[in-house]
Amino acid sequence: MQPLILNPAFLSQATHTKNIKHMKTFLILITAGLLASCTTSNFTPYEGAQNWPVSQGALVDRKYAVPVYYGPPPQPYIVMGLLQLGNATAGTEVGAAANKAKEMGADAIILISHGTSQTGTITNAYVAGNTVQAYSIPIIAGAANVAIIRWAAPRSSQPQSSRTVPMSPEEQARLQASVKQWQPTACVKDANLPMDTVRLEPGAESKIRPGYFFTSPPAKRPDYVPILYIPAKVLRNDGKFLGWQYFAPAQLKYLHEQPNAVSGL
Repeated sequence: MQPLILNPAFLSQATHTKNIKHMKTFLILITAGLLASCTTSNFTPYEGAQNWPVSQGALVDRKYAVPVYYGPPPQPYIVMGLLQLGNATAGTEVGAAANKAKEMGADAIILISHGTSQTGTITNAYVAGNTVQAYSIPIIAGAANVAIIRWAAPRSSQPQSSRTVPMSPEEQARLQASVKQWQPTACVKDANLPMDTVRLEPGAESKIRPGYFFTSPPAKRPDYVPILYIPAKVLRNDGKFLGWQYFAPAQLKYLHEQPNAVSGL
């Protein structure tokens, strides 16, 4: 019997083909795992007094399933609870929160915080000759915390919730602080000011409670302040410095676009 002789080149080719097959399987598993991930949400009902502050005016985004307010709305409302949404596609977290709120019978939401963060990595690989090269891609996900509200007028339907446990005292305190802390800050548009400075309407400071402004640039963002908000200097209408307070980037951009127009924030 002739001895069986294996060609080294054949072995190399076979190994290469096997590696490619394994790598294809590996990439398929990665893709399947990525597609299996989905947005998560947790709703905590609110129980207690419903004497929430009402503003004279507020920034509101109406392009979503329900209006999204960036501060207290200008009409009486009832807080249904706190919605914590995570693992959303980056940049879609606010819209996803609005969709969930609409499903629960809400009239609007108040945005407390939102943003993106790295939640993991995808390891990818390819075969180069007899070597397997690997590299990682970060997974970026969006998250949002919103107060779900309905207007104070009676409604025929009640909100549906999969969680019947009321908020803890700590959760209630955080939600109340995030909503009650904000006050309407009526500013004038002034394109001549730096982007980190705003100027109030004449006499607007008399309507703002004492201690509302920080006396110096905040060293740390308070828990009730949305993640993307920016501290800015606040000036009286005559230019006198009053202090610092947080504003949404959209607010600051709007106040510096056109001079001499009034905006109630």
